[in-house]
Amino acid sequence: MKNQTFAMGALAAMLAGCAPPAPASETADPLTVAVRVDAAAGAQIVGYSADRRRVAYAAPCNPEPETAPTLKIYDAQTGLVTTVGHIAHCAPSLQFSPDGQLAAFPSSDGVIAVWSARTGTVATVSRPAVSGIAVVFAPDSRWLVVASAAETPAAVLDAWDADLVHHVEVGANVYVNPFSANEAVKISPDSTRLLYIGDLTTQLPLGNLKLWERAGNRTRTVGQNVPGYLVSDDFRRIAYLDGVHFIEGEPPSVWFHGRFVLERLDSGRVDVVERDAAAQPLLFAPDGTLVYIVGAPGGPTADTTLETVVAGAAPVVVDRGVFQGYGPATTVARADDGSLAYVAGFNPDTFSGELRVATGSRVRVAARDAVPMTFGFVDRTLVYLHAATSTFPGAAVGSLAAWSLDSGSSRELGRDVTQVRLTFDRAAGRVLYLDHWDAARAAGDLRRFTVRTGQTALVAHDVFAMVTQLSPDGASAGIVTLGPQHDPSTPPPTTLKLAPLGSTGAIRTIDKDTTSFAVANGGRVVYTTNAGLFSALTF
Repeated sequence: MKNQTFAMGALAAMLAGCAPPAPASETADPLTVAVRVDAAAGAQIVGYSADRRRVAYAAPCNPEPETAPTLKIYDAQTGLVTTVGHIAHCAPSLQFSPDGQLAAFPSSDGVIAVWSARTGTVATVSRPAVSGIAVVFAPDSRWLVVASAAETPAAVLDAWDADLVHHVEVGANVYVNPFSANEAVKISPDSTRLLYIGDLTTQLPLGNLKLWERAGNRTRTVGQNVPGYLVSDDFRRIAYLDGVHFIEGEPPSVWFHGRFVLERLDSGRVDVVERDAAAQPLLFAPDGTLVYIVGAPGGPTADTTLETVVAGAAPVVVDRGVFQGYGPATTVARADDGSLAYVAGFNPDTFSGELRVATGSRVRVAARDAVPMTFGFVDRTLVYLHAATSTFPGAAVGSLAAWSLDSGSSRELGRDVTQVRLTFDRAAGRVLYLDHWDAARAAGDLRRFTVRTGQTALVAHDVFAMVTQLSPDGASAGIVTLGPQHDPSTPPPTTLKLAPLGSTGAIRTIDKDTTSFAVANGGRVVYTTNAGLFSALTF
């Protein structure tokens, strides 16, 4: 396998001096070199490191396996395959540390184990007699937090060093949602502190907000009876509602209110923004401005206000009647100049409302029939879905448009565009979307809108929406295209392809009937079929 990997690298080096690729088109005979890494039948990829160097896979993945699948990890740099042990199932459930040196996975039902690439050891890190439900790695990869629970969402948090030997208890009766543990347990960028809600009093995320310091294993209570919080990216500011008292049997509109606080974690300064309000923090701007919404969850939209505040100043009302999404990212979008986009005047019958943009005290209407939770800024352009033809939650379909902050004008980008796989890539200055959506096949035409040039381009036809994956550098996308379905009782044929997302390059066909894949930089793809695990390099 090492020789095969070396040969692929040598071939890449030989071709490095070739002429630039032609504009994006699908070649009839693409140059793709693929080798089978492991002949394990029924293999499925269950996780991969951020740089895609390491790819974890399980086999066999039969519908009703007699024994637990075997977990293996393929190292694309060395070409080696390491057998780790057994994994509870074949669903994507393995999580790598940021540096790719540790891998956490369910070794059996309710048991979380961690494998170390440095030592090759596997250690059980969840507590015995209860279920391991989540793992959160520190940004520096030197430690991790493990949540174990007898009954979710109340869990015990343990911090483990990367040596998988030393560990301490962080807190008990902590709120942890196993499907979004990174939202409930926040670790600072320098990996020295951790925020969580503990001392739960209900099955809801309602308890005492606590700050744990790794040095000295010290904990202090920040707020009491807190239903949630927002911390700035630099971990210097935090906003939360405290003093909330849950009333059994009553809707949140009755009991969801308290003291809304903005606190400096570095200095300890506390500013009370609202004395008694149903406030929820949405985002911190880079200058420290807090954007928040006032209105109980599930309450009348007409009573909801969008507001901003700076520490030490009075709140400023941006607008009223604002639609609350399922979280900050689906409620408001912020442009680099501080402009805020949101939906107001929501009509539940049409599942639409006015998409408004507030720049300072100036409020403009970008669209009058916008679909909530389907908009975002890229540079100075607001891209949004409107004129919905289907409002199925999370998979709305309508027309996609772009509105300019500078001119206040909009243009259509596509029709029959789905909310599924609508991707706002601010770093690359582009939006990826599927139009000509076919809900029965869950497929459409993948297109790219480049904001800086104002151009749209077709990436590929008949792309299956559920498995599109970008390379770490965003230069290419692994896609699965669907062929004609001649027999409705059998799935359509599938083809794995690698599509360039720049203005040049050719779509490369990787293989047929693949079952899972991981896309790396430089045209490398690791994938599985019923015949095993393969590594491919495209040119």
